[in-house]
Amino acid sequence: MRIILAVFTAAITAAILSGCCSLCDSKVAIHMKQAPLCKPVDSLLKACDSPKEIKEGITYEDLIQLMADERSALSTCRDRQMLLANTIQVCNEEISKTNKRLQEIMATSPK
Repeated sequence: MRIILAVFTAAITAAILSGCCSLCDSKVAIHMKQAPLCKPVDSLLKACDSPKEIKEGITYEDLIQLMADERSALSTCRDRQMLLANTIQVCNEEISKTNKRLQEIMATSPK
């Protein structure tokens, strides 16, 4: 009985594998849309804050503090703008590479 079960199992396995192998030779058409380039949300494109108004009668100490605050705010804004610009550039470069590769794959796939 065990011999018959082993032969039966081998026959079923061979039948299944032969069907799978015939699928391995078939080509599948690939149709993918290209990824769009990076577009940041509007909140990331926020402009730098306007300079604060220097009020009449301000003390020298307050003026120095105001200048330090303005310098810090300008530096923070510059850093954010540079980071955003660099991030978008890197993102778009990578997406362009991916889109180019997709075009190559789609050009070689069956229609």
